[in-house]
Amino acid sequence: MKQASLITIKNLMLLVCLIIITSCEQQFAKIEVTDEKSKIIQKIFQEVSAENTDYLEEVFSDAMKMVNPQEVEFDKESFIAGIKDMYDLFDNITFESTDGDADGSEIETNYYSNGKVWSSIWNNFSATGKYTGKQIKIPFHISYQWEGDKIIEEYQFFDMTAFEDEIIARDAENNNSGWSGKIVQNDNKSVMVSKFMKAYVDNNLSSVKSLFAENAIIMINDNEVSFDELNAGFSDGHNYFNNIAHSNVTVTTMYYNNGEVFTNSWYEWSGISKATNDTLKIQGYGYFKWQGDKVVKMYNAFDPTLYNQELSR
Repeated sequence: MKQASLITIKNLMLLVCLIIITSCEQQFAKIEVTDEKSKIIQKIFQEVSAENTDYLEEVFSDAMKMVNPQEVEFDKESFIAGIKDMYDLFDNITFESTDGDADGSEIETNYYSNGKVWSSIWNNFSATGKYTGKQIKIPFHISYQWEGDKIIEEYQFFDMTAFEDEIIARDAENNNSGWSGKIVQNDNKSVMVSKFMKAYVDNNLSSVKSLFAENAIIMINDNEVSFDELNAGFSDGHNYFNNIAHSNVTVTTMYYNNGEVFTNSWYEWSGISKATNDTLKIQGYGYFKWQGDKVVKMYNAFDPTLYNQELSR
């Protein structure tokens, strides 16, 4: 009996070992560096260096999305427009060569067993700023997801400081007065404020807390609050109103020549009272002061009379 038990244990141990060995031999992904998709990625950067966007129009899907290092999402039209704007910011754009030896800048494509295909590039962006005159070299990593023979998603990872500096210098060149500058729409900061406004409507302000500096000043009319107090107060409004929405929204960012950056927002707030079923509409305005990619001051102004009446019912 004892000998039979030992044999059973040995057989179980052998079975476990075989399972482990078999699982180790299974391929979850195949990595290629000279395949057609890797060559397409290589050609993309050759064309970008030559300031030609025609090839990008060809290989990126019309339904593609690009997510930049600040986690702002762009469609194909905005993505191509951003590449063209880069040509206005920089001269002598170059990238390092890739040879597949895993030493330095490289491109590789992963073919996963679930059918997904991703290409990645690690390289350096070198250029001369047209407005600052600075010569820059920025390491970057970009990943691309394929859908057939088209790129459907792109995710970028790099420090955007040099790009932002060049934009500020370009704006300053157009007008030298300190509190003059350039108003832009649909830039990263305007998009982030729109994202903040949507988070409020969705009752999910906690998702954009990272947008604010730790010591950010937040003013609601004449009342200073912390972000957590802002979140709690605005969230509480959803207990009194249905279908909270913003309409007639305009969001723009002012890049002043003195280096100050403010995003302004004009909107009409509306909500349906849960107590009376009446629709309230209130005009509102807000500004967001930036330092780098963080909001350091926010001011929101509106007439709270009708809003507070509903909260007191």
